[in-house]
Amino acid sequence: MKTGIIASMFLVAVLFFSCQGGARPNPNMLADRDPISMGSVELELEKILSSSLEKKEAQVFFAPRTDSVYLQFRYQSITYRQYWDRAGRAAFVSALTRYRKDYEDHNLGLAPAKASRAYGTLGGYTEWGQVNISVLMSAKANPRMELGYRFSSGSPYFTVLQRRAEDISGMASSDVTRESLNIRSYFTRAQAEELAVLFDQEYLLSLIGGMNAIRSNTEIPADVYTEAE
Repeated sequence: MKTGIIASMFLVAVLFFSCQGGARPNPNMLADRDPISMGSVELELEKILSSSLEKKEAQVFFAPRTDSVYLQFRYQSITYRQYWDRAGRAAFVSALTRYRKDYEDHNLGLAPAKASRAYGTLGGYTEWGQVNISVLMSAKANPRMELGYRFSSGSPYFTVLQRRAEDISGMASSDVTRESLNIRSYFTRAQAEELAVLFDQEYLLSLIGGMNAIRSNTEIPADVYTEAE
């Protein structure tokens, strides 16, 4: 009898300490679900060894376990995932609102360095690798993100600059330092607004509830800008 009681007490103790020592859930978790595809958005990136731009398509995913949205795209033959948490998404939408006003008021006159961060900076998170498979996206970094604008061929674009950052994954050898690249994403107002819609928190919560996103594949025109006289 005593043996049975002791065994029972031992089992309860083991279970208790196992639960205490187990992994704690992510405080930002909205649902225990794999990333949800939300289609794609258009953006433009600088060509290698050139100041001209080329249109790219970024796949957009919502990760309920971390309440984050990430854009997945290739840049200089490397696949990047650029993550936006809730605070970052709010900063993007706020910056876009300010950019729209400056655009309409023809108030885009800052020097390039200041214009790059005209609407603020924030801490980011990115992963990258040669192949679009999670286990091979081994490099990770926390780059500084700058929200602003930049002109290209006479037209202004809303921009997101992901600054170069050192790999923090610990996967690189001791004699090799891996860094992410400086990546500036250019958006017309229409392109940026399309991404802002996907950043909306109520919309993201609706995806967890099983509602499907309706995506448009129509061509998005470039902005036409006239300097104030």
